[in-house]
Formats: sequence, structure tokens, C-alpha cells
Amino acid sequence: DTGDKLCTTIYQSMADIGDSTFEPLSRQDARISDRSKLPEGIDGIRIATSPKTDGFLFVMRLLYNDTADDLDLRSLGFSGEQSDNIELMKKCPTGIIIIGGPTGSGKSTSLQRVLAAIIREEAGKKHVITVEDPPEYPIMGAVQTPVTNAQTEEERSKSFQVAIKSAMRLDPDVIMIGEVRDTPSARLAVQAAMTGHQVWTTVHANNALAILDRLIDLGVPLELLADASIITGLICQRLLKVLCPQCKTPINDVLDRYSQTDLQRIMSVAELEKVYVLGNGCENCRGTGIVGRTVVAETVLTDDKLLSFIRKHDKLGAIAYWRNELRGLTMRDHALLKVIQGTVDPFQAEATVGRLVKSDDALHNHRR
Repeated sequence: DTGDKLCTTIYQSMADIGDSTFEPLSRQDARISDRSKLPEGIDGIRIATSPKTDGFLFVMRLLYNDTADDLDLRSLGFSGEQSDNIELMKKCPTGIIIIGGPTGSGKSTSLQRVLAAIIREEAGKKHVITVEDPPEYPIMGAVQTPVTNAQTEEERSKSFQVAIKSAMRLDPDVIMIGEVRDTPSARLAVQAAMTGHQVWTTVHANNALAILDRLIDLGVPLELLADASIITGLICQRLLKVLCPQCKTPINDVLDRYSQTDLQRIMSVAELEKVYVLGNGCENCRGTGIVGRTVVAETVLTDDKLLSFIRKHDKLGAIAYWRNELRGLTMRDHALLKVIQGTVDPFQAEATVGRLVKSDDALHNHRR
């Protein structure tokens, strides 16, 4: 009963973007963005609710703003070469750059940092407009336009389309579309890229090249996706937990924790002397063993040859060309690099990116 009252009060008295009343038997989205209601360091709180068999679920996502000053993508966890690739994507005057990943993988944070960097580097000369449902992080210098919280998915889709079309008429240099979630918004995003705008957006996808599959599922014609002047960059990312440097434990000290099969698998990809696992916790990490999160990512700077494989439906050929010729780093490769550096727990990494596999060429290319 107390929890019911607490959730109702939070929704109805604190949320400033959302429905006017909290309905436990409905699925609702809302946001708290009034700074007077938030502690320092938090830009907003996303609320999502859903009914369940014995009550309701009420999820609050805290949006921390720790990126206002540091715009270097490497501090998020991107490798030097990945950061260089994204810098080249930023320099393309037109075309669409798409960030993929599941919910909570840091896509919005990466987008905020990229757009803030564009605005700072251009000293405000580039007109940046965002279309978001709702806006998550404040981006100084950008025009952030919210999509109103519609009652149905159909209404939300129509509102999103209207907002994108409106943004295209406002003479932007850069358009950021918070998420491509249906066929009309996917086609509008590509249309914006074809009509002389640089477009940044996100989709839910499992890896960088799977972003193209997702767009095909959403009804974007293959011939448009196979044009390097339209699709200029693909990024996919996940987040891994960073081990506390003060209490992380060398795996050699706790070998009895793990099965022989697990140890042999880790030994096949890394020297055990370099591997650390989750510690018992200390004052530095508030007893959690974790001090933050770091990105593991894939970045694909497209070219005509890569997309020619896509045009021929040769996904394996595209992957081989990207890894061998363009020195692409997969998320598994990136996670393995961080395991070898002692930054992340190998078993936590495998729970996020799948079984670790050694790839000497990729690791050698991305040491920095």
C-alpha cells in the first residue's frame, strides 16, 4: 500500500512530461526534468510502468550528466581507432550515422557527447536539432524538440513523423532522431540524409552490420542502404562493469571459484596472470567491487566495397572485409582487450558479449 502511494505521488507530483494521472493498469512513460526536484549531477529521471499479474512494475532510470566537460569518446571506453572513426563520421556533411544496441547500452550518452562535441568544435555555427521521445540529456547549443506523450503507439508514431518533417523544414545542419522505431520514421531518417543533412539516430540491433538488417526489416530499400553516401557510419555498443582498482582480485588467487572448463576457456584467450575478477568490495566502491561502466563497441566507417557485399547479400564477405581490410574490432575483441588490461571481469564480459574468442590481428591493431 505504501509503495502504491509512493509511485502515484512520484508520477503525479514530480513528472513534468507524461500523462496527468498514474494508471497502474496501463503502460505509461514519463520524465522528471525539473532541476529543483533532482539532486546535483542528475539531469533527469525516465519513468516506465507496466501492469503485472499481482500489481504493477515502476522503473526509474537515473540520467547522470557526467559528460558536460569531457567530450573525449575514449573516456567512455571507445578505443583510439574507434574514436578516430567516429571523428571521421562527424566530418561527413551529409549521410546517416546509426548507433545500435539494447536498452541501457549507453546510446544516448554517446549521442550526447558526439553532438556536444560538434557544437563546441563548430563554435555554434552548425544548427543542431533533435527529435526525442522524450529528450533525455540536455545538449547545450542544440534545439531539442520533444514528441508529446501520445496515448497509443499509433499516435506516438504519427507525432514522431510530424516532428521529423518539421525539423527538416527548420534548416538544420545536423538532425538527431532519438530512435528509429517504425517504418515511417526509418524512411524519414534516410530521406533527411538524402536531402543534404547529417543525421544521427539509434536502433535496437545486436551488432554494427545487423543495423542494416534492422533497417531492411523496417522497410528501407536495400539500394539506399548500399549507398555509402547515405549510410556513412554504423556504431554498436554495450556496457561492461569496471572492476574496482583497489579490491579487484587476480584470478590466480581464486581459481577454486571456477570450473576447470571455465578456466581453460579463459586461458585460451588470455594469460591468467593478467586477468582480474570481481573482488569482495571496499570503501572505494561502496562494497560493490564495481566503480562504473565502460563501452565495448564496433564502429564501421562505410565505403562502397563494404556495402557492395551488402548489396549482394554476402554478410560473411562484408564482415571479413571489415575485419581484415578496415581493421574492424568486434565487441568481443574489444571486451577481450579490456579483460587482458585487467579492467573487466571475463565472466561478466561473457554474460554481455558472449563467449570470448582470441583474435590476434584485431587485438594487435587496437592496442592503443
